[in-house]
Amino acid sequence: MINIQNITKRIKNKIVFEDISLQIKKQETYVLVGPNGIGKTSLLKSILGLYLTDTGSITVLGQKVSNSYTINSNIGVFLDTAKMLPHSKLNNSLEFFTSLYNKSIEDIQYLIDYLHLENELDKTYISLSSGNKRKVGLLISLINNPELLIWDEPFATLDPEMCKELVDFIIFLKQSKKTILITTNDLFYVNNLFDRIGFFVNSNTIIEKSNLELITLFPDKNINEIYFLIKQTI
Repeated sequence: MINIQNITKRIKNKIVFEDISLQIKKQETYVLVGPNGIGKTSLLKSILGLYLTDTGSITVLGQKVSNSYTINSNIGVFLDTAKMLPHSKLNNSLEFFTSLYNKSIEDIQYLIDYLHLENELDKTYISLSSGNKRKVGLLISLINNPELLIWDEPFATLDPEMCKELVDFIIFLKQSKKTILITTNDLFYVNNLFDRIGFFVNSNTIIEKSNLELITLFPDKNINEIYFLIKQTI
């Protein structure tokens, strides 16, 4: 699904990440964790072809990422809150986005309900809470029913109740056989959410573990504690 081999990215002579390799398998939920500034977003942008790497190769859905790469319509992307007309009602904006895929609001009503946005449809985008703006961005990434989801920091700015709703929603997407790549620095909500997790501990090291491996190796630790234990071994 995603194959990354020995990639390095520099921005203004600063190494963002170096010699990174990883694979995300079909129908797998992969969570990449690490602190702000470690390079998670830059890695996602490289996967999407928004950044070109200095070395190495990236293949997504069988297509090599290069300077002529365009994001596959089978990929649902969330990198930040959605870019919307601020004074347009959410209902009108969603009608526009669904029309791009020859769909209607009715086709995504189940997503609206799952994300608890049904009471927000008559509100202008600018009047939405920051959490609901993020949920709108997640919703838009799903309109075309993509096979692969790439979400950057979906839990950011969400209150605890919204985070719990998002966890339930991701579990629903897992059950729908989606392949999901998520980055986060909020480790509280990712317990038991992933099939595999990548601990981005420094610019050239991602330590990968399966859910089962973590349960076996660290039976009494949460993800936050495990991250710091693993980092100490580097």
